[in-house]
Amino acid sequence: MIDMFDLQIMNLLGREGRISNVELADKLGIPNSTVRQRLKRLTEKGIIDFSCEVVSQMFHEIIIVFSGIVINANRDEILNELEKISNILFSVGVTGRYDFIAVFVDKSTEMINNTLSKINKINGVVHTESFVVVKNNGFRIRSDKFSQLIQASIPHGKEEIDITD
Repeated sequence: MIDMFDLQIMNLLGREGRISNVELADKLGIPNSTVRQRLKRLTEKGIIDFSCEVVSQMFHEIIIVFSGIVINANRDEILNELEKISNILFSVGVTGRYDFIAVFVDKSTEMINNTLSKINKINGVVHTESFVVVKNNGFRIRSDKFSQLIQASIPHGKEEIDITD
């Protein structure tokens, strides 16, 4: 169970993820020890998780794709297969004309085609329809997934990539 203090802690962390426990306590008017206890409880129960996210619009070469997937087989098995595709950021079961929406990132249309081929080859996938993001207003990518994608595409001998303004 969560209460208003938990929600306020989550709100402040969502806006400023690097805020210290002392600052949280000051802003909420509660003891630092209470903040620590609540954060520990929220993380142990799996309610919140701490990670780093990349602001994807800083990397104009990244193409974000949403793919609607229609299936005729076991949802859990297909979900497990989708998780094996490394550049899929996440997939969710949905209502409507699709059974799943998978969100993935690639760096070229060739890579997009390769990912869609992998999805379509999963046993039980009947049809996919994909949507390429053309305007991005805040989509964030977990930094571990982002760095794996970028590292795999950097030519040998090159040690850095440009961030386009």
